[in-house]
Amino acid sequence: MKKTLLIVTAIIASACSSDITSSGGGNSNEYVLLRKQVVTSPDGSVVTTQYSYDSNMLVTATHSDGTNETYTYTDDYITEIKHYESGVLVETETFTYTENGLASHVSNFYDLTNPSSNNAVKQEFSYNGYTVTINKFTVDNTGEETPAGSATMTLSSNGNILQYQSGSLTVNYGFDSNSSPMREIRGYQAIVLSEFEGGANNITTIQVDDSESIENSIHTYTYLANYPVTATYTDANGAIYSTAYTY
Repeated sequence: MKKTLLIVTAIIASACSSDITSSGGGNSNEYVLLRKQVVTSPDGSVVTTQYSYDSNMLVTATHSDGTNETYTYTDDYITEIKHYESGVLVETETFTYTENGLASHVSNFYDLTNPSSNNAVKQEFSYNGYTVTINKFTVDNTGEETPAGSATMTLSSNGNILQYQSGSLTVNYGFDSNSSPMREIRGYQAIVLSEFEGGANNITTIQVDDSESIENSIHTYTYLANYPVTATYTDANGAIYSTAYTY
């Protein structure tokens, strides 16, 4: 399907709930937008993330561990994300698009103490119906690209990534039927694709098969008006992470 990803993005943007009222800070009540996320790790450490928006365009994500991201849009599409640690730029992500959807994603990594070690990872995306092929490259500080393998993803009709496969690694995902916290953020499907995980709904199960072993992890949620307000993630080793969401 030539315009599968554009159709998927439109579905994600339009299929939403009006039962949760968005909070302030520039949000429109037309959208349900994640304002705060609090993640508690098994060791008891807590990271709080605050999100800001212009309409339903994500502007910043600020984390209590001293890191933050800024987002740049061109029309309806996220085209750049800058990552900072204690105010220092450490990574820039760039996104390009065709009529089919996300065409490329490049992560540029910066080492201020040794600029000659600056490098990048590039991914190119192509589509055949709901199957996405990713060709990967490493890029050195001179701009020379070296092929670094390929992968495929299988999408559902509403943009959930059901399977990621690369070499001997296969990852299968299960989903609920409720809305993900990021569902109404404009252009967020590009981030979902570039991270090989997520979608319009919430992940409930992850099965990782590397041909030598199979590991399973589980996500459980409590909901308010079709959106998760708490989540518990139990990894393959039994470690438990908890998340609280505020909209």
